[in-house]
Order: sequence, then structure tokens, then C-alpha cells
Amino acid sequence: MLIQTEINEKPGEIVRHWRKIRRLSQMDLAFAANVSARHLSFVETGRSHPSDDLILRLSDALELPLRHTNTLLVAAGYAPRYTSWSLEDDHTGMVRAALDHLMRQHEPYPAVVVDRGYDVVMANDGFRRLSTWLVGDESLLARHNNTFRALFAPDGWWRYVANWDVVQGTLLKRLREESILFQSEALAELYEACLADSRRTGAKPDEDETETQLPVLTLTFRKGDVELSFFSTITTFGTAIDVTIQELHIETLFAADAETQHFCRAVLQ
Repeated sequence: MLIQTEINEKPGEIVRHWRKIRRLSQMDLAFAANVSARHLSFVETGRSHPSDDLILRLSDALELPLRHTNTLLVAAGYAPRYTSWSLEDDHTGMVRAALDHLMRQHEPYPAVVVDRGYDVVMANDGFRRLSTWLVGDESLLARHNNTFRALFAPDGWWRYVANWDVVQGTLLKRLREESILFQSEALAELYEACLADSRRTGAKPDEDETETQLPVLTLTFRKGDVELSFFSTITTFGTAIDVTIQELHIETLFAADAETQHFCRAVLQ
């Protein structure tokens, strides 16, 4: 996997690393950042020191997450541009209110807010009740406060996923791609842990989704005679200028059939 865990602190080497990750030539990146290819070459080799304006233009052209833009600015000797507030801070009150509203409005269907590493930040009652109904254990989310670990762990939800062969392959692929896209060592470690758990289950990941007649992949839970089928949507903050807020996303589960809809309204309400 193309994760560089100890990037050299020189800004030019960081730029070159990200350019290779994004599979851009120097000419491509120079054009996108409105700088000469010669000057970009000098920046990458350390012969020229980039201005903060150039760093921001390069970050934009490389589609760097705000966290990595800050890292690049600091490496070049500049102050971080983007804040990283906690959700408990007064500055994020309107964000918390929006998340609370989204969680409540989605009831009785499950919804969860996670950070970049898929650790659970917030969950609605529908999410908690579905988990408790599946495994008969209210403490599962306390033991695995991460949606991927809650799915893949030996005592997790995977035991009740009827289409696990397909689902696990899709989720593992997503984790691997995101670890590279965001250059996240934490995501890479999560991928390796889930992959190891997947191998222990004995089920081989199958990324072929052509058998389904639906336009989206469903997550189908089966417990006893009850079968529930969900599809999910992921929502992010489109205008985030804070590292923490940019890395949050809200995953909402919707009923894929009438039986699941009835169950949610009758049992998860």
C-alpha cells in the first residue's frame, strides 16, 4: 500500500509524494496550480522555498484534505491555516445542533456520525437498537466504538449479515482506497485488522455485485426468521473549513423493502 508514514519534513518532498499519489506529472500539477513547471521542480528538489500562497494553490490542485494542507504549511515554516476544533467546543455548537437534528429526523432508521477513522462520534437510537437486537448485547458498541470493527470483529455484526461475502469485499476495498487517498496510517491499520478478521471467518471476499437487481448494494441482516435489508447514504459538510468537521461523515441506513420498513417502525421506534 502506498502509505508513507514518515514523510520528510521538507515541503518539496511532501509535494512530490502527494503528486505521485495523485498520479500527476510535474507539468500537470504546475498547470493546475498556475506555476511554471521549472519553479515546481525547484520546489520539489528544495532549490526554491514555496510561498504560503503557492502551498495553498498546490494543496488545492492536489485535493489535499485540510489536515495535510496544515502539515505542508507547517513544514514550510508557516502557521496552520485551518482550525481543528473538538465537537465539544463552543465554536462547533451549530454543527452539533445540525447533527443532532439529522440523527433525530432519521429515526427510527439507523444513523451514525463517524470521523475519518470510522470511530463513532454520535449514533441515534435506531442505530443502537438495531445493534442490540442483532447481538443481544448493549455493550457491543462500547467494546467496538468503530463501525468497521463492530462489523468485522469476531463478536461483531458480520455473523448476522446474510450477504457477507459481497459486503465484506466492498467494505475492504473502500478502506484500502481511502487509506491511500487520505494517506492515513490509521485507516491502513484498520484495513489490515479487518482483513485479518475477515480471513478468520473463512468467508472469501467477493466484490462482484452484478447479481443484485437493485441500483445500490444492500446490507442484509438475518436473525432467525427475520431478514432486514438496508442501503446507506453518506453525507459530509460541503463547506467545512475546520479539520475535524471536514473529516466527519454521517451514514444513514434506509429500508430497502417494505418488510424492513415495517420492522424499523415497529421494533426500532
